[in-house]
Amino acid sequence: MCVKAAENPTPTSSVSRTLLLLAVGVASLSLIALFVTLVLYAMSVTPWPGLIAIGLYGLPVAFMFLIAYLLVSLRARRRSSATAAMER
Repeated sequence: MCVKAAENPTPTSSVSRTLLLLAVGVASLSLIALFVTLVLYAMSVTPWPGLIAIGLYGLPVAFMFLIAYLLVSLRARRRSSATAAMER
């Protein structure tokens, strides 16, 4: 069974693309910081406090970026479906 793509896909705005890239970047940086912190603790070295802060606060910030992306995306879809309904 072949599924057709949507006839009027919602265009990706630069704001939503930026929010998504920021979320992925911050989450990746946070996970790397957490991993480095764990490795440093395993080697009995005290990590830099900024590294700990990046690991601690990075994932919640990335989650907030994802929520903002979700809201922007939902708003764009509602607008596009409203304009498609008016054109019919």
